[in-house]
Amino acid sequence: MNKSGYFLPMMAILPFGALAQNNLDLKPRTNPNVIFIYADDIGFGDLSCNGAKTIKTPNVEALARHGVRYTNMHSSAATCTPSRYALLTGEYAWRKEGTRIAAGNAGSIIRPERFTLADVFKIAGYQTGVVGKWHLGLGDKTGSQDWNGHITPGPSDLGFNYSFILAATGDRVPCVYVENEHIANLDPKDQLYDLSKDKGEKINVAALHPDVVEKLKIKLERIKNQNDH
Repeated sequence: MNKSGYFLPMMAILPFGALAQNNLDLKPRTNPNVIFIYADDIGFGDLSCNGAKTIKTPNVEALARHGVRYTNMHSSAATCTPSRYALLTGEYAWRKEGTRIAAGNAGSIIRPERFTLADVFKIAGYQTGVVGKWHLGLGDKTGSQDWNGHITPGPSDLGFNYSFILAATGDRVPCVYVENEHIANLDPKDQLYDLSKDKGEKINVAALHPDVVEKLKIKLERIKNQNDH
């Protein structure tokens, strides 16, 4: 019995779709595509389908209009890492140590041997993927990742056929996109350097990026002048 299809999570999203055949049916059955949109800092009143007037969300409103809309819902946690952990594993994050908001260079919080929601869909015949914010850690241990090579364990070890993710958040380094556990569009001549691994070597940032340092000085001076007045 052959199965195929798509499951895509984006942590922010998971889409899935597949062909599956019931042993009792003579004709193959097409399973629906499934998309989970998992977003940080969105409240009930932020969506126009729930009455928001300031921000328009027409695409979400269309989903609500043509699908099933739930008005009584709950999250397993109020922050990103623990709620994402609970979504994928089915376990409350407070039952496991190390599931608070993860650092940018955190190791994988979910271990490869752990059964996940993505594994459930794969067994059902779906092709699975995750696109967007990940923030569940990558690599074996915090600070041990080879950002210029294969960053593993990662989404492929947790049931995903494809991944295009931001390792953590926009304010946690490294601020790069990771596609299938490799930095997207990485220039071999301009590799990443993880300062957390620095064993005492001093790096002259001003010499490497004088333009950035100058802009920072101007911004700090402007802030100082505003505070003085």
